[in-house]
Amino acid sequence: MNCIPQDKRRGNALLHFGAAWGVAQRIRVMEERPVPIGDGRTVAVTISIGVTMAPDRQITLDQLLATADKALYDAKAGGRNRTAFAATSC
Repeated sequence: MNCIPQDKRRGNALLHFGAAWGVAQRIRVMEERPVPIGDGRTVAVTISIGVTMAPDRQITLDQLLATADKALYDAKAGGRNRTAFAATSC
């Protein structure tokens, strides 16, 4: 179900989503580099991120976090080191 408002605020909602998605992607890509652990060795670190949006109607923090958590697990299921979106129920 699409939770993005269908009125004149839709453009603003898309801008906010685009900004949130962009920040999540930049964080994920920034952390893709190997991390030194000593003795010349490195370990690969990857990040999976779940993104969601709060619709215009009231939603609890627990509901919002549960939706973001679902997006996180969708990202991990898709092969890790990904960003995924899950819509809140409208």
